Amino acid sequence: MKSFLLPRGAMALDWGAITVNNRDNLLKTIAENAPSKGFAQAFGVQWIAGEEQAIRAVEQALESHENGTNFSQKLELEFLQRLVGEKQSNQAIEFGGISESKQAVGLIVVAPKPAEAKRALQRISKSIHFKPKRNVLAENLRKNAKALQHHYGVTDRELEALKDLGSRTKALQAAVLEKVVLVSLEE
Repeated sequence: MKSFLLPRGAMALDWGAITVNNRDNLLKTIAENAPSKGFAQAFGVQWIAGEEQAIRAVEQALESHENGTNFSQKLELEFLQRLVGEKQSNQAIEFGGISESKQAVGLIVVAPKPAEAKRALQRISKSIHFKPKRNVLAENLRKNAKALQHHYGVTDRELEALKDLGSRTKALQAAVLEKVVLVSLEE
């Protein structure tokens, strides 16, 4: 588990695996254990290129709600929309949501204070039988690099332009992050 300070609050984030038999029950359990001021969300990692993508999605979701540029009234959904770069709720749920299966996921909690975010994440992890797994993102990138590149419309030329980042993986992470961050600027 990692925790991060935000301009107004904190977040706790972990990566791992869960088995989901009933998606609605899972979401209800997460909501019941979320902090009263903040939010919690589990999300699939298939379309996630790196941890920075999740961190920026939280920051953008919170900012959009503060300044009235949000796509959704619910922070949990706004986070998913920002995470996968989709303005449409149904698309964000399709690409970033949880399905009924065993899957690799991220689990995030945003709360006013770091200790509160960590406690809520631990409570939720236990309630949903979340199994932390450090290499989830690396495995996902290794298996899904081409799919991520195609999904986000990242060209080989863009990756070549970012080669100074040290590796094709880092270039892909940066390009995907740019694509999802820029969705908020689209008309």
